[in-house]
Amino acid sequence: SEVPARPVRRPTRTVGLGVCFAAFTLSHRYRHRKRLYPAIEVKRQEPVIRLQAQQTCIDYCEVTLSGRPASVWCPGGTGTGKPIGAYQLQFSTQKLIRSVFGLPFGDGPSEIEIQVDRSVQQGTNLPIGRCSAGVVLVHGLLCTRFDLAHIGEALAAEGVLAIAPEMEDSVSHNDGSAPGGFFGAVLVGRLQAEARRRAVVQEAVEWLKECGVDNVGLVGHSRGGVTVSQMRGPYFRVNMAGFLPPPVDPQENFDPTVADAPLLVICGREDEVCARGPLSLEACQGMVRRFAPQAETWYPEGIGHFALLDPRVIEQWQRRFGIMGPRPP
Repeated sequence: SEVPARPVRRPTRTVGLGVCFAAFTLSHRYRHRKRLYPAIEVKRQEPVIRLQAQQTCIDYCEVTLSGRPASVWCPGGTGTGKPIGAYQLQFSTQKLIRSVFGLPFGDGPSEIEIQVDRSVQQGTNLPIGRCSAGVVLVHGLLCTRFDLAHIGEALAAEGVLAIAPEMEDSVSHNDGSAPGGFFGAVLVGRLQAEARRRAVVQEAVEWLKECGVDNVGLVGHSRGGVTVSQMRGPYFRVNMAGFLPPPVDPQENFDPTVADAPLLVICGREDEVCARGPLSLEACQGMVRRFAPQAETWYPEGIGHFALLDPRVIEQWQRRFGIMGPRPP
Protein backbone atom coordinates (compact mmCIF):
# COMPACT_ATOMS: atom_id res chain seq x y z
CA SER A 1 0.00 0.00 0.00
CA GLU A 2 1.09 3.56 -0.62
CA VAL A 3 0.48 6.58 1.57
CA PRO A 4 1.52 9.71 -0.32
CA ALA A 5 2.66 12.69 1.71
CA ARG A 6 0.52 15.34 0.07
CA PRO A 7 -2.82 16.16 1.73
CA VAL A 8 -6.11 15.24 0.10
CA ARG A 9 -8.15 18.27 -0.92
CA ARG A 10 -11.94 18.37 -1.01
CA PRO A 11 -12.98 17.29 -4.52
CA THR A 12 -14.56 20.00 -6.67
CA ARG A 13 -14.82 18.20 -10.01
CA THR A 14 -16.49 15.13 -11.38
CA VAL A 15 -14.99 12.05 -9.77
CA GLY A 16 -15.80 8.40 -9.22
CA LEU A 17 -17.66 7.44 -6.08
CA GLY A 18 -14.73 5.33 -4.97
CA VAL A 19 -12.56 8.46 -4.88
CA CYS A 20 -15.30 10.23 -2.94
CA PHE A 21 -15.23 7.57 -0.22
CA ALA A 22 -11.53 7.95 0.45
CA ALA A 23 -11.68 11.75 0.39
CA PHE A 24 -14.86 12.01 2.47
CA THR A 25 -14.36 9.39 5.12
CA LEU A 26 -10.70 10.02 5.74
CA SER A 27 -9.62 13.49 4.68
CA HIS A 28 -12.74 15.59 5.21
CA ARG A 29 -13.11 14.75 8.87
CA TYR A 30 -9.49 14.11 9.73
CA ARG A 31 -7.63 16.56 7.54
CA HIS A 32 -6.28 18.30 10.66
CA ARG A 33 -5.01 15.00 12.08
CA LYS A 34 -2.21 14.42 9.64
CA ARG A 35 -0.15 12.43 12.09
CA LEU A 36 -2.78 9.70 12.51
CA TYR A 37 -4.61 10.08 9.23
CA PRO A 38 -2.20 10.66 6.35
CA ALA A 39 -3.66 11.15 2.91
CA ILE A 40 -4.83 8.19 0.85
CA GLU A 41 -4.74 7.99 -2.91
CA VAL A 42 -7.40 5.89 -4.66
CA LYS A 43 -7.44 4.87 -8.31
CA ARG A 44 -9.87 6.92 -10.37
CA GLN A 45 -12.96 5.23 -11.73
CA GLU A 46 -15.23 6.27 -14.57
CA PRO A 47 -16.97 9.55 -13.65
CA VAL A 48 -20.39 8.66 -12.33
CA ILE A 49 -21.36 11.55 -10.07
CA ARG A 50 -21.02 15.30 -9.93
CA LEU A 51 -20.59 16.57 -6.41
CA GLN A 52 -22.71 19.40 -5.13
CA ALA A 53 -21.15 22.46 -3.59
CA GLN A 54 -20.21 21.95 0.03
CA GLN A 55 -23.26 22.29 2.25
CA THR A 56 -23.37 24.83 5.07
CA CYS A 57 -25.87 22.69 6.99
CA ILE A 58 -26.89 19.05 7.22
CA ASP A 59 -30.38 17.66 7.68
CA TYR A 60 -30.75 14.74 10.07
CA CYS A 61 -33.76 12.49 10.47
CA GLU A 62 -34.59 8.89 11.35
CA VAL A 63 -36.52 6.22 9.46
CA THR A 64 -37.42 2.62 10.31
CA LEU A 65 -35.73 -0.33 8.63
CA SER A 66 -36.47 -3.94 9.63
CA GLY A 67 -38.39 -2.68 12.65
CA ARG A 68 -35.48 -0.66 14.03
CA PRO A 69 -34.38 2.97 13.69
CA ALA A 70 -31.92 4.11 11.05
CA SER A 71 -30.09 7.43 11.03
CA VAL A 72 -30.19 9.56 7.88
CA TRP A 73 -27.87 12.44 6.96
CA CYS A 74 -28.51 14.47 3.82
CA PRO A 75 -27.58 17.85 2.36
CA GLY A 76 -29.39 20.62 4.23
CA GLY A 77 -31.87 23.15 2.99
CA THR A 78 -35.33 21.68 3.49
CA GLY A 79 -35.35 21.07 7.25
CA THR A 80 -36.63 23.20 10.08
CA GLY A 81 -33.37 25.13 10.37
CA LYS A 82 -33.33 24.19 14.06
CA PRO A 83 -30.12 22.50 15.29
CA ILE A 84 -30.81 19.09 16.82
CA GLY A 85 -28.19 19.67 19.51
CA ALA A 86 -27.48 15.99 20.14
CA TYR A 87 -28.07 12.49 18.82
CA GLN A 88 -30.06 10.29 21.18
CA LEU A 89 -28.00 7.12 21.55
CA GLN A 90 -29.39 4.09 23.35
CA PHE A 91 -26.77 1.97 25.14
CA SER A 92 -27.36 -1.35 26.94
CA THR A 93 -24.58 -2.50 29.26
CA GLN A 94 -26.78 -5.51 30.01
CA LYS A 95 -26.58 -6.75 26.43
CA LEU A 96 -22.87 -6.06 26.25
CA ILE A 97 -22.08 -8.02 29.42
CA ARG A 98 -24.46 -10.85 28.53
CA SER A 99 -22.97 -11.16 25.05
CA VAL A 100 -19.32 -11.02 26.12
CA PHE A 101 -19.38 -12.82 29.47
CA GLY A 102 -22.73 -14.64 29.48
CA LEU A 103 -23.65 -13.00 32.81
CA PRO A 104 -27.05 -11.41 33.63
CA PHE A 105 -25.65 -8.09 34.88
CA GLY A 106 -25.83 -4.48 33.75
CA ASP A 107 -28.58 -2.04 32.88
CA GLY A 108 -31.00 -2.09 29.99
CA PRO A 109 -30.87 0.56 27.26
CA SER A 110 -30.27 4.01 28.68
CA GLU A 111 -30.28 7.21 26.66
CA ILE A 112 -27.02 9.03 26.01
CA GLU A 113 -26.70 12.39 24.29
CA ILE A 114 -24.01 12.67 21.63
CA GLN A 115 -23.40 16.37 21.13
CA VAL A 116 -23.34 17.78 17.58
CA ASP A 117 -22.55 21.24 16.25
CA ARG A 118 -25.12 23.69 14.92
CA SER A 119 -24.64 22.64 11.30
CA VAL A 120 -26.67 19.46 11.94
CA GLN A 121 -30.34 20.43 11.78
CA GLN A 122 -33.64 18.64 12.15
CA GLY A 123 -34.88 17.34 8.81
CA THR A 124 -38.60 17.23 8.07
CA ASN A 125 -38.96 15.60 4.66
CA LEU A 126 -37.40 12.54 3.08
CA PRO A 127 -34.68 13.57 0.61
CA ILE A 128 -36.51 12.42 -2.52
CA GLY A 129 -34.58 13.32 -5.66
CA ARG A 130 -32.02 15.48 -3.84
CA CYS A 131 -28.96 13.22 -4.20
CA SER A 132 -27.63 11.06 -7.01
CA ALA A 133 -25.20 9.22 -4.71
CA GLY A 134 -25.90 7.44 -1.45
CA VAL A 135 -24.02 5.38 1.10
CA VAL A 136 -25.05 2.73 3.63
CA LEU A 137 -23.00 2.92 6.84
CA VAL A 138 -22.84 -0.45 8.63
CA HIS A 139 -21.74 -0.72 12.26
CA GLY A 140 -19.98 -3.68 13.86
CA LEU A 141 -20.96 -6.30 16.40
CA LEU A 142 -22.07 -4.84 19.77
CA CYS A 143 -21.76 -1.33 18.40
CA THR A 144 -24.28 1.35 17.36
CA ARG A 145 -25.57 3.16 14.29
CA PHE A 146 -23.85 6.34 15.53
CA ASP A 147 -20.37 4.78 15.35
CA LEU A 148 -19.97 6.23 11.85
CA ALA A 149 -21.96 9.42 12.42
CA HIS A 150 -18.91 11.56 11.66
CA ILE A 151 -18.69 9.91 8.24
CA GLY A 152 -22.43 10.43 7.65
CA GLU A 153 -22.03 14.12 8.45
CA ALA A 154 -18.98 14.45 6.17
CA LEU A 155 -20.76 12.73 3.28
CA ALA A 156 -23.88 14.87 3.64
CA ALA A 157 -21.74 18.02 3.70
CA GLU A 158 -20.45 16.97 0.27
CA GLY A 159 -23.91 16.32 -1.18
CA VAL A 160 -24.17 12.56 -0.55
CA LEU A 161 -27.14 10.89 1.16
CA ALA A 162 -26.09 8.55 3.99
CA ILE A 163 -28.12 6.06 6.01
CA ALA A 164 -26.96 4.02 9.02
CA PRO A 165 -29.30 1.16 10.01
CA GLU A 166 -29.32 -0.41 13.45
CA MET A 167 -28.51 -4.12 13.41
CA GLU A 168 -29.91 -6.83 15.69
CA ASP A 169 -26.49 -7.19 17.37
CA SER A 170 -26.33 -3.51 18.31
CA VAL A 171 -25.91 -2.55 21.99
CA SER A 172 -28.76 -0.07 21.56
CA HIS A 173 -31.33 -2.73 22.52
CA ASN A 174 -31.47 -6.04 24.38
CA ASP A 175 -32.43 -8.31 21.47
CA GLY A 176 -30.16 -10.78 19.69
CA SER A 177 -27.46 -11.42 22.30
CA ALA A 178 -24.72 -13.84 21.23
CA PRO A 179 -22.85 -15.51 24.12
CA GLY A 180 -19.14 -15.13 23.60
CA GLY A 181 -19.29 -11.84 21.70
CA PHE A 182 -17.58 -11.78 18.32
CA PHE A 183 -16.21 -15.30 18.47
CA GLY A 184 -19.48 -16.63 19.85
CA ALA A 185 -21.29 -15.01 16.96
CA VAL A 186 -18.84 -16.69 14.60
CA LEU A 187 -19.47 -20.13 16.06
CA VAL A 188 -23.18 -19.98 16.92
CA GLY A 189 -25.67 -19.22 14.14
CA ARG A 190 -23.13 -17.21 12.17
CA LEU A 191 -24.50 -17.86 8.69
CA GLN A 192 -28.06 -16.97 9.67
CA ALA A 193 -26.92 -13.83 11.49
CA GLU A 194 -24.83 -12.71 8.52
CA ALA A 195 -27.79 -13.27 6.18
CA ARG A 196 -30.01 -11.13 8.41
CA ARG A 197 -27.40 -8.38 8.40
CA ARG A 198 -27.20 -8.45 4.61
CA ALA A 199 -31.00 -8.28 4.41
CA VAL A 200 -30.98 -5.06 6.47
CA VAL A 201 -28.29 -3.55 4.24
CA GLN A 202 -30.28 -4.55 1.14
CA GLU A 203 -33.35 -2.82 2.60
CA ALA A 204 -31.24 0.30 3.13
CA VAL A 205 -30.01 0.10 -0.47
CA GLU A 206 -33.61 -0.09 -1.72
CA TRP A 207 -34.54 2.87 0.48
CA LEU A 208 -31.76 4.93 -1.10
CA LYS A 209 -32.96 3.98 -4.57
CA GLU A 210 -36.50 5.01 -3.66
CA CYS A 211 -35.04 8.40 -2.76
CA GLY A 212 -33.65 8.73 -6.29
CA VAL A 213 -30.09 7.57 -5.65
CA ASP A 214 -28.42 6.07 -8.74
CA ASN A 215 -25.00 5.23 -7.30
CA VAL A 216 -24.88 3.28 -4.05
CA GLY A 217 -21.81 2.61 -1.94
CA LEU A 218 -21.28 0.59 1.24
CA VAL A 219 -19.04 1.46 4.20
CA GLY A 220 -18.63 -0.92 7.12
CA HIS A 221 -16.53 -1.29 10.25
CA SER A 222 -15.55 -4.59 11.88
CA ARG A 223 -18.44 -7.02 11.42
CA GLY A 224 -20.02 -4.28 9.32
CA GLY A 225 -16.96 -4.50 7.07
CA VAL A 226 -17.62 -8.21 6.71
CA THR A 227 -21.26 -7.47 5.88
CA VAL A 228 -20.49 -4.98 3.11
CA SER A 229 -17.85 -7.32 1.67
CA GLN A 230 -20.39 -10.15 1.58
CA MET A 231 -23.04 -8.13 -0.29
CA ARG A 232 -23.63 -9.26 -3.85
CA GLY A 233 -23.56 -6.54 -6.47
CA PRO A 234 -21.34 -3.97 -8.17
CA TYR A 235 -21.08 -1.68 -5.13
CA PHE A 236 -18.29 0.72 -4.30
CA ARG A 237 -17.13 -0.40 -0.84
CA VAL A 238 -15.00 0.62 2.11
CA ASN A 239 -14.10 -2.21 4.50
CA MET A 240 -12.65 -0.96 7.78
CA ALA A 241 -11.12 -3.88 9.69
CA GLY A 242 -13.80 -6.39 8.66
CA PHE A 243 -12.34 -9.91 8.64
CA LEU A 244 -13.71 -13.23 9.89
CA PRO A 245 -11.34 -15.21 12.13
CA PRO A 246 -10.48 -18.90 11.89
CA PRO A 247 -11.94 -21.49 11.65
CA VAL A 248 -14.11 -19.70 9.08
CA ASP A 249 -13.12 -20.25 5.45
CA PRO A 250 -11.57 -16.92 4.32
CA GLN A 251 -13.56 -17.13 1.09
CA GLU A 252 -16.73 -16.50 3.10
CA ASN A 253 -15.46 -13.01 3.92
CA PHE A 254 -15.91 -11.77 0.33
CA ASP A 255 -18.65 -12.18 -2.24
CA PRO A 256 -17.13 -12.84 -5.69
CA THR A 257 -18.58 -9.54 -6.98
CA VAL A 258 -16.20 -7.66 -4.66
CA ALA A 259 -13.45 -8.24 -7.22
CA ASP A 260 -15.43 -6.44 -9.93
CA ALA A 261 -15.77 -2.99 -8.31
CA PRO A 262 -13.69 -0.46 -6.36
CA LEU A 263 -12.82 -1.48 -2.81
CA LEU A 264 -10.85 0.35 -0.14
CA VAL A 265 -9.59 -1.76 2.79
CA ILE A 266 -8.34 -0.09 5.98
CA CYS A 267 -6.84 -2.00 8.88
CA GLY A 268 -4.49 -0.57 11.50
CA ARG A 269 -1.32 -2.43 12.34
CA GLU A 270 -2.25 -2.24 16.04
CA ASP A 271 -5.78 -3.58 15.46
CA GLU A 272 -6.82 -5.53 18.55
CA VAL A 273 -9.15 -7.83 16.57
CA CYS A 274 -7.63 -8.24 13.13
CA ALA A 275 -3.93 -8.12 13.99
CA ARG A 276 -4.07 -10.18 17.19
CA GLY A 277 -5.28 -13.56 18.46
CA PRO A 278 -6.49 -16.06 15.86
CA LEU A 279 -6.17 -13.44 13.14
CA SER A 280 -3.07 -11.59 12.01
CA LEU A 281 -2.46 -8.60 9.80
CA GLU A 282 -0.59 -10.84 7.37
CA ALA A 283 -3.60 -13.17 7.13
CA CYS A 284 -5.93 -10.21 6.46
CA GLN A 285 -3.60 -8.84 3.80
CA GLY A 286 -3.46 -12.28 2.20
CA MET A 287 -7.28 -12.45 2.05
CA VAL A 288 -7.42 -9.10 0.29
CA ARG A 289 -4.77 -10.09 -2.27
CA ARG A 290 -6.53 -13.38 -2.94
CA PHE A 291 -10.18 -12.30 -3.17
CA ALA A 292 -9.97 -8.58 -4.05
CA PRO A 293 -6.69 -8.06 -5.91
CA GLN A 294 -7.88 -4.72 -7.28
CA ALA A 295 -8.45 -3.26 -3.81
CA GLU A 296 -6.71 -0.15 -2.57
CA THR A 297 -5.34 -0.74 0.93
CA TRP A 298 -4.14 1.27 3.91
CA TYR A 299 -2.48 -0.40 6.90
CA PRO A 300 -1.44 2.55 9.09
CA GLU A 301 0.94 2.30 12.01
CA GLY A 302 -0.33 2.95 15.52
CA ILE A 303 -4.03 2.57 14.67
CA GLY A 304 -6.27 0.18 16.62
CA HIS A 305 -9.64 -1.38 15.88
CA PHE A 306 -11.73 1.56 17.08
CA ALA A 307 -9.58 4.47 15.91
CA LEU A 308 -11.71 5.22 12.84
CA LEU A 309 -14.99 5.40 14.76
CA ASP A 310 -16.66 8.64 15.80
CA PRO A 311 -14.61 9.97 18.75
CA ARG A 312 -17.81 11.23 20.39
CA VAL A 313 -19.10 7.66 20.63
CA ILE A 314 -15.77 6.26 21.78
CA GLU A 315 -15.76 8.87 24.55
CA GLN A 316 -19.01 7.40 25.86
CA TRP A 317 -17.46 3.93 25.99
CA GLN A 318 -14.54 5.33 27.96
CA ARG A 319 -16.84 6.99 30.46
CA ARG A 320 -18.48 3.63 31.18
CA PHE A 321 -15.53 1.28 31.08
CA GLY A 322 -12.51 3.46 31.83
CA ILE A 323 -9.21 1.84 30.91
CA MET A 324 -11.12 -1.24 29.71
CA GLY A 325 -12.82 0.77 26.99
CA PRO A 326 -11.43 1.89 23.63
CA ARG A 327 -9.57 5.18 23.46
CA PRO A 328 -10.45 8.02 21.08
CA PRO A 329 -7.75 8.61 18.44
